Amino acid sequence: MVKSILQIHCSVGALLLLAIVPSTYADIGVGGALVYHAGTITQTFDSLGTGGSSSLASLTAGTWTSTGAAATGGTGWVQQVTGGAVNATTTQTTSDGSSATAGYYNYGTTAAVDRALGSLTGASEQYYALEVLNGTSQGYTNMTLTLTAEQWRSSTFVDQLNLEYKLSPTALTTVDSGGWTAFGPADNTPAAGSATALNGNLPANQFAMGGNNISFGINAWAPGTYLYIRVRDVSTGNAGLAIDNFALAGVPEPSTWIVGAMLLGLVGVRFWGNKSRSAATLA
Repeated sequence: MVKSILQIHCSVGALLLLAIVPSTYADIGVGGALVYHAGTITQTFDSLGTGGSSSLASLTAGTWTSTGAAATGGTGWVQQVTGGAVNATTTQTTSDGSSATAGYYNYGTTAAVDRALGSLTGASEQYYALEVLNGTSQGYTNMTLTLTAEQWRSSTFVDQLNLEYKLSPTALTTVDSGGWTAFGPADNTPAAGSATALNGNLPANQFAMGGNNISFGINAWAPGTYLYIRVRDVSTGNAGLAIDNFALAGVPEPSTWIVGAMLLGLVGVRFWGNKSRSAATLA
């Protein structure tokens, strides 16, 4: 009986291990992809710090908080300007919104530990994206993303932050390609105004982009494959926009629970069947 149960467990364990371990790694996230294991994982971006500049390298897996298993792997974060090389720069200029120069920014009030990852566009769209590897043994049909969108500099033009995702069996080599799916509410469009610094921590300068459900439909996010979440800052906007309190949670596909229940049922039937035969023999 014990041998039979062990055989079942070992067989299932081997299959799950093969399912979640990709054959090669060619991740574009700084330090590699972030590996998701369970629960809700949250990034506040406070590890960017308050120095004159910061780096995506500071957003290590250990800086994510989790309600389940802790995230592992690399930072997962990617920066790219349309038509440019991926991660041509992985740094951000620390600013309180006073800078009008196009680029990537670590926004926050002067010397404050509360930071946000953002950008200010020039002639080209700018992207920052998260590369996440499914390190679990189950597929996901939905992910829930909540975040706070902040405006740190106003502009005489209307600007937008768009949320988009892409699933891929292998690591991407760029995040400015096509094939992305928009999700969540309508594009975040701050009102145009005079070009001046704003405090993005104030509710008046924050925008509703929370509670976004990413539904994959029949194309579940399978174990060992990649999910990319892209924030697209449209061109010619010239407003300083950022994201903060970025939280991602998975909703397993129903078949995962069904298979798990069936496996437990088989083990239980085998256990009680063997126990009954043992009792009959002793009788």
